[in-house]
Amino acid sequence: MESINHPIFGKPILRGDEALVDGGVLANVPSHCLRRQGANVVLAVDVTTKLSSDFCRDPKRPGRLTAPGYLRTLLRVNDVSLRSLSGIHRSGSDYVITPDTSAHTFDDFAAGRELMDRGREAAEAALPDIKEKLAKVYQAIDSPVR
Repeated sequence: MESINHPIFGKPILRGDEALVDGGVLANVPSHCLRRQGANVVLAVDVTTKLSSDFCRDPKRPGRLTAPGYLRTLLRVNDVSLRSLSGIHRSGSDYVITPDTSAHTFDDFAAGRELMDRGREAAEAALPDIKEKLAKVYQAIDSPVR
């Protein structure tokens, strides 16, 4: 449960002398962890890159803004922060797939199927480029420079 225990929604889980929350708070695209464990190629999926553009927009009055509530504002601040952190943490990846999740907010738990579809579409679109990059990596491994 620690991996979805976001501090906005739940209390930290106490284990031993640690208080645990979702690891995405520190590194939502933890490419560097894989590198430290010896991974030669890191393929990441970043679902926080594309932000919704309708924050504070009033659907009943186009072009007008409405004041959001406290929770919605807090979630948006979190989204913006995660987006910034993603850029830093993605740098350790060889390839990053970024599905367009901008139509959904962090707390849109009912949209699982649609979000999976967006992820699948982004992965399928990226496959040719990923295969090309992997072929170059394997070619370099198979024919080392002497």
